Amino acid sequence: MIKLSAKMPTSYTDLDLQKYVQKTLKLSKKHIKNIIILKKSIDARKKSNIFYCLTLGVEVDKDIEKTLKHKNQWKKKKLFVSIWEKTHIS
Repeated sequence: MIKLSAKMPTSYTDLDLQKYVQKTLKLSKKHIKNIIILKKSIDARKKSNIFYCLTLGVEVDKDIEKTLKHKNQWKKKKLFVSIWEKTHIS
């Protein structure tokens, strides 16, 4: 799973999230299995510009995840992307 930060308008939809993830990770729709909202907070410091700060968990194909793990492109773009391993609590 890949952990990704996003800022979205208050009127965002699931389709907007999917497009954001595809554009940010440069992946097609077929490689993205699932998008999970891990954390959601609202930023209302400026009343004229209220938006959500989201932390997303993106499940992708294993081959794609390995490829993304070895690329250094995230440091260049200064994106908050990290490979996140699921831990199961019994």
